[in-house]
Amino acid sequence: MSKLKLIALLVIGLLVLGTGSKFILSGTTTNNGDVAREQSKGRASIKPPESKDQKENPEEKETIPYKTVPHAITVAGVNHEGEIIVTLPHPHNPGDISLTYYCFDPYEQKLYELASPLSSKRKIHSICKYGPWVAWIEGTTDFESEDWLLAAKHLPTGKIIEISKNRVEEIKIEGPGPSGIRYEPGDLSIFGNKITWAQYEIIDGNLTSVIYIYNLDQGRLEAIEELPGAPRVILNSPDIYDNKLVWSQARFVYEEIRAESDVFFKDLVTGKKFRLTSNHCSFAPRINGRNVTWLARDTRVGKYGEIVKYNLDTDESIQITNNSAHRYSTTPTIGNKFITWMWNVREEVQAYDLEMNDVRVFDTGVIDLIYTGGNVLAWRWRDPFEMEKWRNSETDQVPRSEVRFVIIEP
Repeated sequence: MSKLKLIALLVIGLLVLGTGSKFILSGTTTNNGDVAREQSKGRASIKPPESKDQKENPEEKETIPYKTVPHAITVAGVNHEGEIIVTLPHPHNPGDISLTYYCFDPYEQKLYELASPLSSKRKIHSICKYGPWVAWIEGTTDFESEDWLLAAKHLPTGKIIEISKNRVEEIKIEGPGPSGIRYEPGDLSIFGNKITWAQYEIIDGNLTSVIYIYNLDQGRLEAIEELPGAPRVILNSPDIYDNKLVWSQARFVYEEIRAESDVFFKDLVTGKKFRLTSNHCSFAPRINGRNVTWLARDTRVGKYGEIVKYNLDTDESIQITNNSAHRYSTTPTIGNKFITWMWNVREEVQAYDLEMNDVRVFDTGVIDLIYTGGNVLAWRWRDPFEMEKWRNSETDQVPRSEVRFVIIEP
């Protein structure tokens, strides 16, 4: 494989890392002159996990009873209100997934339709909901096409707003060509009446990475951060909670086929901004209240990912996991009660209790999607024995999947 192709794969792979994707330059200032805050004692040293979190035998951990979402076969998220976004089997071909997304209220046990792609040539790749609003990004399956659209729908009235789409018609850069660029935004985040995402723009002739916030009630679009020099440096994975915004910013070191990434925070009321990390390997931040979590992962070969929690009030960082080269964590999500992620080994659904400062296990099996929001955790589950038979070609029937969830009462 040529070096150029490896570089292109690195760019795409790191953009997908945030689960839809979601980076930062060490020691840089932004265009408006804000200087990243220096590390203090909380950022300079990350506390290791307690030994009680490292039980190797899953049977030793407490298992909490779960429920299932009726008919659902995949989960796309859990919002701040604890509602679960799911898909159902295709109505005319049960072996396929419907292109329509639904919302399941686990408290009222109600399932209702959210959104479908506005174009038959596209599929929804990122979707989020808060209150009466649902927003989504739809695009083609290769993620490199310029054909993508960001839209929102007001559920009580059914009114649809087309908010943004690709505006980069031609990109001329050194290094990887357009095949190494993910045109489509990877992640979409919503809180209250605001949604946020990152996309490319051409500004003063430069390919620029921009984080936007759109006010759904006022119909106002605002650029929050701009970083020229894409795709060598990009803004990525913005996540919003109330008037707090976090994101990652990455610098791609093409010569070594790796990326450096750190996490930033901004108060949208005061405009104050500072860096939460300067280890150059922090990706995909998520925020809930005073707590921020991210995946700490060295992109060099053989390194693994750890989950980190940061408290905005105490300025303290804690490493939650303690993995090895053969066991790594996926990017985390965060709710009111838990931070959760998956392991590649045993594929457990694990969650870190924010009050008890301990790790709990919720399920084992073939689990490839896991989300938390509010007081709810949800994940997609398949039977590991049936999956093994299918992988060994002992059966042509693709194992069924189901969406499981738990509600953790306050």
